[in-house]
Parts: sequence; C-alpha cells; structure tokens
Amino acid sequence: MEESTEQIILNYLEGIATSSERDKLSFWLKESEENRQIFLTYYDSWSLSQQVKFNPYMALKKMNILMENSHIIKNIRHRGHEKKIYIYASIAATLFLIVTGAWFAINNSAEKNSIRNLAIEDFNGKQNCKNIELVLSGNNRIILNDRKINVTYGNNGNIRINDNDNKTIHSGSMYNQLIVPNGKKGILTLVDGTKIWIKSGTKLMYPVKMNRKIREIYVDGEVYLEVSHKMKKPFIVRTNDLNVKVVGTKFDVSAYSKEWPSRVVLVSGRVNVSLKDENDKSTKKLMPNQMYSLNVKKRESIRNVDASKYIAWIEDIYTCNDENMDQLLNKLIQTYGVKIRYGRDIASLHCTGKFDLQQPLSELLREISEIIPVKYQKKNDGTYVVQK
Repeated sequence: MEESTEQIILNYLEGIATSSERDKLSFWLKESEENRQIFLTYYDSWSLSQQVKFNPYMALKKMNILMENSHIIKNIRHRGHEKKIYIYASIAATLFLIVTGAWFAINNSAEKNSIRNLAIEDFNGKQNCKNIELVLSGNNRIILNDRKINVTYGNNGNIRINDNDNKTIHSGSMYNQLIVPNGKKGILTLVDGTKIWIKSGTKLMYPVKMNRKIREIYVDGEVYLEVSHKMKKPFIVRTNDLNVKVVGTKFDVSAYSKEWPSRVVLVSGRVNVSLKDENDKSTKKLMPNQMYSLNVKKRESIRNVDASKYIAWIEDIYTCNDENMDQLLNKLIQTYGVKIRYGRDIASLHCTGKFDLQQPLSELLREISEIIPVKYQKKNDGTYVVQK
C-alpha cells in the first residue's frame, strides 16, 4: 500500500479527511475487493476500549505490526484465503460499525455540551438586561446594581463580590455566567488566579472549577485577560468564530457576535489563534504588539500595533486616531448605556483624541465638539442628539 493511501485512511479515522481525500479513498475502495479487504483489516487490531478512545495513530501502528508479522497483504492475494478473509472482514466491519457508532455518539454528545454550544444556546435566549447579572447553578441569578463590579472565586467554593460580599456556589454547576450590559463593566478573578477585565455589552461563560486538562471560557463581547501560568493546563478563549490558546500571557479579545471585525491583541507572551472549525495547521501565532483580525467575510490578517491603545479601556480611557464618528459614538453608547441620535453627516466625520470615560457623557461630548464641528443636546428622556 502506498504511504499516501495510509495517510488518507488515518485522516479518515481522525475525522479530518478533506473532501478530496474522501473521494480518493472512495475511488481506491472501489478499485478492487483486495483494497476493501485491506481497509477492513485496519480495524482488527483495535480492542473495543481503544476504539472508544479512538486513537488512530496507535491503531495504525498496531495494524502495521500485524500486517508485517502475518503477511496479510501477501496472503490475501491467494484465492485459498478468500473465504477466511471474507469472514475476517465481516467481523472487522461489524466491530468497526459498533465502535465508530459509539465514538461518534460520544463525540457528538461532547460537542453538543461544549462550552461554545452551551453559551450560544443560552445567550441567544437572554434579553438585554439593565443590570449586571451573575448566573449560578440552577439558573440562580444575583442582580448587581453597581456600575462596576469585582467578582472573585475562591478555592473554598465561595464568591466574593466587591470585596465585601460572599455567596456560596451551589454545587452541581459546571459553568457560571457573568453578563455585563451597556453602561457597566467588571473584573472577574477565576479560581486559578486568572484575571479578566470585562467591557460593557459582554457575556461571559466560565468554569466554576479548573479540574479539567484545559481551562476554557466563552466570550461574546470584549475582555482583557491576564492568564495565570499553568504549563500543563492551557487556557483557551472561545468565541463564536475563534479559539485563542495560551499558557500564561496578557491579551485582549474583542468578539461581539453582532459586530465585525473580531480581533485579538497581544500585550505579552504568546497566543495561538485559529478559526473554530480549523485544525492546528491553520493556527496563527501572535507576538507582542501584534493584532489578529477576522472580518465579516472570514478573511484573516495580522499587523503590528501599539497594544496599549487597545487595552486603555480597562483604565477608562478611549483613544481614537482618525476614527469615524459612527464608530466613536457607538462606543460611547455601549460605554455609557444611553441613546445617542445622529445623522449620516455626523457619521462620516473623523475624530482623533484621547478621552476620559469616567467623566459625564455631556462633558465628553463637549470635548469632542471642541475638536470637530458638532454640537450636542440632551433631551428630557435622557437621549443625546449630536448634529452640526
């Protein structure tokens, strides 16, 4: 058998065979009964437990040893062995169907219960809230009226909120959620020491405990992370479209489900970024002061940036450089949680500046009006109108 055919079979077993490889394998199987019998013998070396674990590399190694010792390829060419091979192949095929059925059932169940699918399903059903919500097990919710909150998970199973409140985590929940609406922000410290700054309009799902081989969270929005270094437990940030894998580092992820582009900005350390359905070969590696972007057409790019400008929001600073007013005003709507009305003539203007987001919105708009030719007015219902 050619080495390329072996690799295609291996890829097929792993579930990563391309459409072209599947077509080649199908054509190869149709070429002769001998090829079909060779294909089926690959499954004979697997024990049922190994099949459920589905380790194709080990299976291939065992199969090569089996073929070498038993001269299977040579023997199946002799007609005298046809009956034996057919019986052998039938048993192998039956075993294959059983174990692969079990494998696919297990993996489909795992995918269905992955943090990404759980978060997307849960977040889609939530209406926009006005206050920060901490969602515990059994859909138990803690409503927080503060504009900024600080939530810390301790090893003793308690949650400390704003350094003066303790809530016991109800056992049985694998994940908790922190929902931060427009006009609010928060800081979350996970049980492993990882610290996460959460921007307005962000939804976050994360594990209560860190007992698994990987640490993973799901983000719909923007967060800045300082990940606790644990070499044997990589940390993965999952979004609707991306996987960002690190060991210990500082970086910003912006991935709002209804906004483009999605981006990852690295401050220090290293991160690997990949599309959610891609394998490791397509991973993009970032160095400090680099930004990965994914646009609405799923086109990827990497460029050098000043990372400090992209994380200034954690210090309540917004920096823009020749930014159009449409983008700037939408960020202010998100940050202050208020309505701002403006026309196309305002949206097309550009602004450069550094603004303190801790000051009242009216004061910030006054500063903008000193930079570009606009004026603002606050209506009785709290809505701001910006016009020329």
